[in-house]
Amino acid sequence: MAEPTSPGGESPRTKLTDDAGSDAVMMRAHTPPIGYRLILRGELGDQYASLFDGMHITRESGTTVLSGRVRDQSHLAGILESAQELGLEIISLSQWDAEP
Repeated sequence: MAEPTSPGGESPRTKLTDDAGSDAVMMRAHTPPIGYRLILRGELGDQYASLFDGMHITRESGTTVLSGRVRDQSHLAGILESAQELGLEIISLSQWDAEP
C-alpha cells in the first residue's frame, strides 16, 4: 500500500532512528493553536508586550497575566525564555483548547 502524501507531495511521516538503532515513526500533522495562561510575579508595563509574541497582557494584584494562542512548542518556549530573560518568576502555566 502506498504511503499517503500531503498536498506538497511530502510524506506525513518521518522515519527516525534512535541511538539504539531502533526505528521510530514521527507523525507530522497540523496542530491547532493551544490557548495558554501564564501568571508571572510582578506587574510588567505595556512596553514589554512585544517580547511576548501575540500574548495579551493584563495585571492583577501584583502579577502579570499573559494569555493567548500559542502556535507550537517553539512559540511557547520563546515566551517562557522572554520571561526568564527578564528575571520573572513563573507562578502558574495552564492551557485550554483554543481551536477556532
